[in-house]
Amino acid sequence: MKTHIERGVSKAMEHRRPFRQALRTVLINLVVVAGLLGVLEAGVRLAFPEIGPTGTDRRLFADSVYGATPGLRPGAGGESNGARFRVDERGFWAYDAPATDRPGWLFLGDSVTMGAGVPPDATFAGLTAARQDTLAVLNPALIGYASRDYVRVLRALLAHPDLSLRRVTVFWCLNDVYVPATADPGTAVRQTGGRLLTFLRLHARSYHWLKALFFDRPRAYFEHNRRLYEGAPLEAALADLAAMRELARTHGLRFDMVVLPYAYQLRHADTPGIFHPQDVLKARLRDFPVYDPAPFLHDHAPDPDALYLYGDGIHFSERGHALLAEYLSSAPGLSGTD
Repeated sequence: MKTHIERGVSKAMEHRRPFRQALRTVLINLVVVAGLLGVLEAGVRLAFPEIGPTGTDRRLFADSVYGATPGLRPGAGGESNGARFRVDERGFWAYDAPATDRPGWLFLGDSVTMGAGVPPDATFAGLTAARQDTLAVLNPALIGYASRDYVRVLRALLAHPDLSLRRVTVFWCLNDVYVPATADPGTAVRQTGGRLLTFLRLHARSYHWLKALFFDRPRAYFEHNRRLYEGAPLEAALADLAAMRELARTHGLRFDMVVLPYAYQLRHADTPGIFHPQDVLKARLRDFPVYDPAPFLHDHAPDPDALYLYGDGIHFSERGHALLAEYLSSAPGLSGTD
């Protein structure tokens, strides 16, 4: 006959049995889900090798290099969207094109001009640097830059005693019209996702595939940015461009601008009003050349999305950079140095 203690232990074990069974079921389900996710991740990596991580190594840049604007850290190295980047000793992106004492052609731009996700020498800036025999391409472009940052960078570099500039070109991304209070469509999601989202962006290719499968981010970003080409944000951006034009004029520099299109625009090039931002800029900016490569890119690319990073719609792929470099070298009045 069981003692009182033995009966108590037996009852306790009976009570724990359902808990152990539930825990075992949960663990089995977790293993199955993890296995399925692993199979999905492996399948996506095999089927879509063009999908890469997103994110830029913080070691590549430093805060407050140009007043309130960050800049590249001289001599630094790191990755951006899976591509390896180096910064030269003067604070510009390093290319294989040999350093010379030729006058500089300053490229002002954001992460698109930086070339996130593409090897530096395969970007339109790197390709242009290799083709130039009269000017040295100087590219300080950095992720997050907008028109207000271009003014600060230009003003600081014009005051640099060791730089001899001949030309300044602004490579205008449609989101350069942002003002400090502007939030892009992904801000709330990034703030909510925190470290988990950062991990997925860096390591889970299936995350990028699923996001592109269920959401048309190129359309969302274009429609959001298109609305900024009126009112206060536009006027602030135009004032920044006027300030840059005046700085360039004062220093005897050639000044022009190239407006970079979004994938969604090239997809729907025949839709009335799809190039509203470009039309506004060309109508409002009369005192310096504004170049629009959208027709060239559209005519030379049967699949516009192939010109951009997977599921991105803003940042060019290696193919997009090559085609844009071809435009820069062939467009009348753009490739010359006079």
